[in-house]
Amino acid sequence: MGIALYTAASGSLANQMRLEVLSNNLANLNTIGYKEDRSSFQSWLPGVSKIQGDSTKGMNLPINYDQANIQVAFEGTRPNFSLGDIKYTGNSLDIALDGKGFFKIETPNGTQYTKKGNFQINGDGFLANQEGFPVMGNNGPISIKGKEIMIDELGNITVEGQVSDRISVINFDESANLEKAGDTAFITNDSEVNEIPAQGVKVKQGYLELSNVNGMRVVIEMIEALRAFESYQKMIHSIDDLNEQSISKVGRIA
Repeated sequence: MGIALYTAASGSLANQMRLEVLSNNLANLNTIGYKEDRSSFQSWLPGVSKIQGDSTKGMNLPINYDQANIQVAFEGTRPNFSLGDIKYTGNSLDIALDGKGFFKIETPNGTQYTKKGNFQINGDGFLANQEGFPVMGNNGPISIKGKEIMIDELGNITVEGQVSDRISVINFDESANLEKAGDTAFITNDSEVNEIPAQGVKVKQGYLELSNVNGMRVVIEMIEALRAFESYQKMIHSIDDLNEQSISKVGRIA
């Protein structure tokens, strides 16, 4: 009974974590440049007695969990980098990247990468994100001195008829492990991962890339996860009832 209980508990916990991830995605349905998270799980076949890695981190497992037939554990989340819808705004400082690429933002905590392009001019006269951190160009932070701003599809910025700089649009190798730093920014902690110029990306002035969350699909997945969670909870209660009956009958005189 103990093994069955651990298996049901692991399934229940996995679906609880999945629900939390889906809820966060749904909450960011209207967040500009948001990339949805996808849950990742690790599973084992019956009879496997050794759980490898640190995928059980944060799980409330029994001391002898390596002897239990645990079926699944929540491993973490991975971002889905598919392109969100691109919406016209008409704002000259709204910029969307139509294709695979990121804006490069310089922050006090290091370089970050984002698809969120609702920019502004900060107090120092540089093109910046909503937190005031400068957007990087080929020559460093992009200085904007003037009101007439034109940006072509290659990212070349013209201010008052004079070419100012070119927006740095960055991409990474498919194997790069980008981590979220907030809802819309990404970082890389791998020193061996190199930035590469994005290819085939169109820079669109007056547009914004919206969240890539599909609200209808997320709601359906939440219903599935909730039903699975409830099924595992019923299984746990059933096993608990069987254990109680077994204990109550031990030693009973026939």
